[in-house]
Amino acid sequence: MGLFSTQQGYQEEDLTIAFESAKLLVDWWNQEHCDMYGFKLCLSVESLEACCIQGVGLFDEAPHYFASPPGPFKRVAAFLVLGCLQPFLGFEQNGQLPSKRNALPSNDYEERVWRVRFLLQMLPSLFARLRVRVNDCWVKVEWKGFPTDHFELEFMNWLKWLDPLKELEEPISQVTDWSQFQKKRLARMVMATALSLEASCYASTAACDAKHPLMGQTNGCFGKLSDEQVEDLSFDFLPEN
Repeated sequence: MGLFSTQQGYQEEDLTIAFESAKLLVDWWNQEHCDMYGFKLCLSVESLEACCIQGVGLFDEAPHYFASPPGPFKRVAAFLVLGCLQPFLGFEQNGQLPSKRNALPSNDYEERVWRVRFLLQMLPSLFARLRVRVNDCWVKVEWKGFPTDHFELEFMNWLKWLDPLKELEEPISQVTDWSQFQKKRLARMVMATALSLEASCYASTAACDAKHPLMGQTNGCFGKLSDEQVEDLSFDFLPEN
């Protein structure tokens, strides 16, 4: 299947899938959006390959926290989590600043916010390259988006919160193996992310006329969105600047 091939160790196909999806994103942004937002995207192939190697380790190396082989939801979830913890996307100034924009992300938090936005833009491309085995047939998982804007914002918040905890390596290493501690944390983050992706996929493609009584009841929340949340939902629509 590729993108973190299991029981085979690191494969070139893993990097190929990741690179093709990332390249589509970078080209899309740099051709259509960077003039307005004032910065270009840069892709580090070295960092991207490091993410792939770590993803393979999560699925291949004992202890095993997932079924083998893991399905596309867990594979894509691992890519999202690792893309947050081990960034492979960078930012570069693009000429003069556009009006009413600050252009380049100016601190670590702003960089994290933008990386989460960009990682979500890669979901259709990533899922299109993977398959899931259903009733002895290989079926493509078509990503149709999140079931609601509220779900999407909460999912983005989850990714923004992910933290490698590097500052705790020394004290934690005194009481337990740091690499295994981190691997277990990574597995938990991947599992939570995969469940959200899978739930979104099912909810977005469900052929059902009846709606849950809570669906759509978010007017109170959407009346209090911060500027960041508004842009989370609208940045790829090229709103008037």
